[in-house]
Amino acid sequence: MNNLMIACFLLALCVTEISAVQEIPSGSIISIQPDATDFPSNAQKLPCILYIRESDYVNGTDGSNWECQVYGQDVQSAGAPAESKHTMVNIQGMDLVLAENPSVQSGLTTLFAKGALLASHTLTIIESNELYFGEVASSSASRRRRLSAKSGNLEVLAVRVSTNDAALAKSAAEISDDVFGTHGDAVNFKSNAEECSNNAVIITPASGTGTNPTCVDGPGFFGAGYDPSNALADCSWFAFYGGTCAAFGDYRDIAGGSETANSACCTCGGGVFANYYAPIVDGVIDLHLNVDSNGLDRFDLEDLAENYLESIFVTSDLGSIFDNIMMFVPSGTFRPTDNSYAWIAYAYVRGFISVYNGDGQVAAANTHLHEVGHNWGLRHASDEDDPINVEYGDVSGVMGYSTGLYDEEIYGNKYCFNGAHSWQLGWYDANNVEIDALTGCYVGRLAGVQKLPNLENDEIIVLKVAYPANDFYIMYNHAVGANAGTAEAQNQVTITSKTTDINARTFLEDQLTSGNHVTFTNFQGSGIDLTVWVRLIDSSADGYAEILVFPGNFADRLDYLNIDEQSCLPADSTSEPTSGPTSGPTSAPTTGPTSGPTSGPTSLPTAGPTSGPTSGPTSDPTSGPTSRPTSLPTSGPTSGPTSAPTSGPTSTPTSGPTAGPTSGPTSSPEPEVTGDPHFRTWKNEHFEFHGQCDMVMISDKDFANGRGIDIHIRTKIVRFWSYIQKAVIRIGNDILEIEGLPDFSASYWINYEHMGELTDLAGFPVSLNENTDRYTIDLGSLYPGEKIQIRTFKEFVGVKVLGASETSFGNSVGIIGDFHTGNTYARDGSTVMHDFTELGNEWQVLPSDGHFFHEISKPQFPEKCMLPENPQGQRKRRLGESTVSEEQAEAACAGLEDEFSRKGCVYDILATQDLDMVGAY
Repeated sequence: MNNLMIACFLLALCVTEISAVQEIPSGSIISIQPDATDFPSNAQKLPCILYIRESDYVNGTDGSNWECQVYGQDVQSAGAPAESKHTMVNIQGMDLVLAENPSVQSGLTTLFAKGALLASHTLTIIESNELYFGEVASSSASRRRRLSAKSGNLEVLAVRVSTNDAALAKSAAEISDDVFGTHGDAVNFKSNAEECSNNAVIITPASGTGTNPTCVDGPGFFGAGYDPSNALADCSWFAFYGGTCAAFGDYRDIAGGSETANSACCTCGGGVFANYYAPIVDGVIDLHLNVDSNGLDRFDLEDLAENYLESIFVTSDLGSIFDNIMMFVPSGTFRPTDNSYAWIAYAYVRGFISVYNGDGQVAAANTHLHEVGHNWGLRHASDEDDPINVEYGDVSGVMGYSTGLYDEEIYGNKYCFNGAHSWQLGWYDANNVEIDALTGCYVGRLAGVQKLPNLENDEIIVLKVAYPANDFYIMYNHAVGANAGTAEAQNQVTITSKTTDINARTFLEDQLTSGNHVTFTNFQGSGIDLTVWVRLIDSSADGYAEILVFPGNFADRLDYLNIDEQSCLPADSTSEPTSGPTSGPTSAPTTGPTSGPTSGPTSLPTAGPTSGPTSGPTSDPTSGPTSRPTSLPTSGPTSGPTSAPTSGPTSTPTSGPTAGPTSGPTSSPEPEVTGDPHFRTWKNEHFEFHGQCDMVMISDKDFANGRGIDIHIRTKIVRFWSYIQKAVIRIGNDILEIEGLPDFSASYWINYEHMGELTDLAGFPVSLNENTDRYTIDLGSLYPGEKIQIRTFKEFVGVKVLGASETSFGNSVGIIGDFHTGNTYARDGSTVMHDFTELGNEWQVLPSDGHFFHEISKPQFPEKCMLPENPQGQRKRRLGESTVSEEQAEAACAGLEDEFSRKGCVYDILATQDLDMVGAY
């Protein structure tokens, strides 16, 4: 019997060749061992188990990789330490695997690639390799625990790993407190998991000790001969397989004996005994490895720790003993792909092991729940609109970018899962509802998870809108209790999506505040619109969100605005049957009861208003409506009317200086908005507003002899900060819109034509520099020396006015204030606003301001600007130690000329953790 056949017994793996398309009975063995003369010695010899490894890094990036856990002789071929009995390898050619079998499942599917070579922790698969797939047998104790490990009593082991040259500063007792709350820690992994699940999960700290004595592989263990004179164990199976241990010395005796294969191989094959005594105390075991970890491959360190634990507990599969193992390792190991030491944690999807790097992650309860969430089968929560990291940009739930770090911190360390993941976990099944996307309708209340189990008025937790291949999940992200620290869309209704692929990520589709709606036009190509309307949000401790979901467009289905909550039908439908049929339909609904019978029907409704007189004469009719309201009210009534209006500003300057001081600043002010975003007023004062909406930077109807100018900016929130995503400038009848792109390429619309010919804007020349990051509108033909400059850096946009004068911008209004005084006025032109959150909302673009962007983006008035969850705009990049310090940021920005730019630069670098942000200035 060959090694592969042994492996199918010992690992409970069964394989079948996909190309054969044959049914294989449970427990069957298919021999696929190649002739040794046909393939090199480092060719794969045994099937491996496929896993997705999810890794998180300090700089906010992540790594999602398919790996395969190899066994037996393949371990040494892969380059693992000699002590390892199994190891994880990267897969080069995974695209070939997924093309052959797109339904592979992490933690459940096995792979054998005939002829594929192993080296340097990599399994290299090429097109000529025959691929065989199987499943971890359903009889496997590890598989049973793994598939049911999202609920019930879960036994969790925390491992404090130390090496010859490194150890965590945190003791085992401190780790126990941070993970299980053993000594009074109020915010910990155990409490978060239990509160989020409403006790559907109970985390139990592991207990027990290692076996004493147990067996250690001795010299000459591999290939050791069978010794029939040794009576300490039943070695008949060992002899049956050729008298060779074949590197499976610690797998259980498949012949049915009570002893382990480990002891059988030791006593029959030449191993030696050693005594282990490693007690688990309050769920934590201290594990010392006789290696140096500084500069060691982090995966080798994991292999050594796992193999050592297997020796202690005399098992080939720790997953059959523990539901989850959380390894805390000292800093100093690196990521092999790029030699990076700046990793935070990683875990295996539907595996049982998660690994955390350094003392900084011991107290990060949010990171713990994130990584164990991978063990429970969850992938990252993504947001395609996040400019920093799409992969896990949805931080409304814990599977997004982890923000918690500091012990006992509520903010960032206490939040649960988004709607799609909440549905996937199955914790709230009794309180979830599913409707069909194209025919279903739902009206009712969503409650946050903290309200369980005390739901009322038919409240539910998650509404699933089902559609083939891609479902939507609607949930109220109530920021209280277990979810108090949610980092995005606090007290809003979130809409997330997930395809039916078991390995798929989730995506944040939208987030809605009270009174707002979204219509998904031509929903997923169905030809039917889908509308989600949030009628009301109560954010109090026992609050809820009242929603309405129906097929159709919001504007076309106004009959739903007063919907009957019982029938989910428009309110003008009868709530109960009439006593008899009506004589016939009316030609149109009446607007209300008439005061009395009319003398007869009118012939037709009038086509418009009557031409008759109004109830009172006007004092003097105007010749026509004004083109738009004035930008500011006058300070008081004029002493008398002017003889005639002026045609516009004077075309030439006065003949001499004024006799007194000027009403505005003497030097040319240079107002700007840039970066994160930072605003500089006409008075050169600086403020910030971190809301998300369209805002009026400058508006002046008199600009350029009455052609007028409008400069609007569009901001976008990213977790705790925001940035300027787009800017649009209208002069006269021409409109230029500019956006930033991650690859630094140019992207603009001229009069709504993307990348159209760009030469001028209303006659003012426009130029774009060679780096395609600076657009300049030269106003010199009318206003000598004056320019408008728009800069882009990655996704960031900034707008600056250079050399402005009273002649050009003296009558302008907007968020950057008054040209003459520098005061930040409200729209009434007299109220000075010192609260910049109120100022931002005040200068949100109104319909009367005009909409100049080529597409509408939420929010739009009357919906107010969205504010970040941390209204102080504090920068809390809390995925571990920050990669960029304040000193480094200050050094990077030191070369900038003015204080405004230096401060903004430092601010932006600390927010984005990107030293290159100095390029935005």
